[in-house]
Amino acid sequence: MHVVPFADLADGLLDIGVLRGASKTGVLGILARLYSAAHVGHPLISFHRGRVVDVEPYGVATLSIEADGETLPFERLHVEVMPSALSLKI
Repeated sequence: MHVVPFADLADGLLDIGVLRGASKTGVLGILARLYSAAHVGHPLISFHRGRVVDVEPYGVATLSIEADGETLPFERLHVEVMPSALSLKI
């Protein structure tokens, strides 16, 4: 699956894709596009990059994040890249 197809493991940045306002059937259609990266450019999807990301839900109590195939609920999210904390061989 190519959720964020232009992500680079070596650039020290978090790459995040956000889907907003899709119906359940709309989400299924978008999920089918992930394998070919055809979801890039979809009007309900935006992509963001940064070393530190803070997310707070607006108008809802909780949101969820998809991480390594697991869905995790959160009320507030703080993610930060820690330089040299993980060594990857590419």
